[in-house]
Amino acid sequence: ITRHITDIASIIAPSVRLLNSTLSKQIVDDSKKASAYAYQLVACNEEILTQSEDFNDTEENWEETCHDGVALLESAMYSLLFTLAACRLVKECDCFNVPEKVRKFCGRWANQLSGKGPGDKVTAFEAISCFYALRHDTKFWSESMRRVASFDYQRYMPFLCDAPTDEVGFYPVFAQLAYPAHNNISETKRFQYAAEGKNTTMQLDVLPFDECRYVYDWLATSQLIDNDWLDESRQLVFRFALDRIAKTIRWYQDDFLFGCHAVGIDDDYFSPPEYSLRERIQAANNG
Repeated sequence: ITRHITDIASIIAPSVRLLNSTLSKQIVDDSKKASAYAYQLVACNEEILTQSEDFNDTEENWEETCHDGVALLESAMYSLLFTLAACRLVKECDCFNVPEKVRKFCGRWANQLSGKGPGDKVTAFEAISCFYALRHDTKFWSESMRRVASFDYQRYMPFLCDAPTDEVGFYPVFAQLAYPAHNNISETKRFQYAAEGKNTTMQLDVLPFDECRYVYDWLATSQLIDNDWLDESRQLVFRFALDRIAKTIRWYQDDFLFGCHAVGIDDDYFSPPEYSLRERIQAANNG
């Protein structure tokens, strides 16, 4: 439940918001084609099932398996797309056995998640798919976004903790236009309780969110962003600020800002926050 709420704030709602606005053309040329392509990332066949048994995340294996079905092999980096497939909600994927009762529940969840608001042209399903297609393949990027893809990260960005790639550019540009929010895990409170006279255990999350505009608005727009990165001092300020967001989601979301750490993980100074176990609270006794 906690993870789903954070996904809604950081990926789902921002993607829906962006793709239903005229600003979407600054990110993607054709969102329909991108969404359709994404379903191939969870296409299931015997080859994929065989590879998934012994797949390991080496560069050689990644090159060999970067084709249809890759989201089934690297599910952590495509978690929402993988979830849709695992729930048997993507027709291209039929390799998961889901009990009928669970399928009905997933269907109800999908109907609510994919509902269109007034004036919306893109559903949540299409928005999720488009997001992963964009992250997976730059061929769907708009012309201005291709400047982000073509920037020579290895040449102009110092190799700090992680080797810089277009992960440094994609999500921040997306965030400038889509306005995501990130859960402040350190300040999150999680509880469980049973109401007086009831047996059902209820879950309660208190989740503060931050839009982190001070990071995303630090950069120029996608048409000019590479000029910012040629100024090393400005680039480093941005990368160290981005590092904190990357560390906040380190243990929970590989769907964006993967490999964006400027400083290594250190338990004393640079430790990623973790959700605490739920605290059990007792219902007040009014008798």
